[in-house]
Amino acid sequence: MKKNNNEMLCWGKNAVEMLLESEPERCSKIVINKKRNDRDLARLSKLAESRRVAVEFANRSDLDRLCEGENHQGILALVLPPVDVSLEELISDIAGKKDKSLLIMLDHIKDPHNLGAVIRTAEVFGADGIIIPKNRSVSLTGTVIKVSSGAALRMPVVTVTNLSRSIDQLKKAGYWITGLDQEADALLWEGMSTKRNVLVAGSEGEGLSRLVKSNCDQLRKIPMAGNTGSLNVSVACAIGIYEWYRSVNCDTGHL
Repeated sequence: MKKNNNEMLCWGKNAVEMLLESEPERCSKIVINKKRNDRDLARLSKLAESRRVAVEFANRSDLDRLCEGENHQGILALVLPPVDVSLEELISDIAGKKDKSLLIMLDHIKDPHNLGAVIRTAEVFGADGIIIPKNRSVSLTGTVIKVSSGAALRMPVVTVTNLSRSIDQLKKAGYWITGLDQEADALLWEGMSTKRNVLVAGSEGEGLSRLVKSNCDQLRKIPMAGNTGSLNVSVACAIGIYEWYRSVNCDTGHL
């Protein structure tokens, strides 16, 4: 099996199915475990053929090697990567088109499963993009695509050099910056109704960095009743994303 240098791998049944359903033109081929007798894989093979996407069969060992030990469920796809978008382009694309906009900024998170889960939730609730730093952070990988169920191929993921400078840009563009911080005095739902918001979440274990934290317009904490003391960053983001969605829609009769 040959892979072009500019292609990415997308694996897992749900992620590949979403790709074939929504963006088959981005998929050059799918590769299926030739020794696995699975109805879902047979169905996806037929779906690929109906979308005029090439189907190739390979040994499980080849799939394991390409997916670096991740659970590929017997199938992967070779896809064109998303088009790189700058923060300036993202802001410009949103301006004038939407009166409500949510962006998610992730302060040096390391786990691709967390990034994938955040992207999936963000797309479900209509966020406009994800912002991550160029260095010391997870990037877009096959694992991220799988965990996001393919949403990472549709949601703009903007890589920036400096988060603090990016916050300044976003403020000038009319965004209110809300940092998730368990040491904050105010609760999450106290002031999340700003229609243009950037939700900022810190890295696993360390939280928000000092400069990013100081540049936020407001800090909010998620109230907790148990004794664990903290939430996984993707779960915290999901709560924050939904609270923004609820707050900007509750006065329109949509919720």
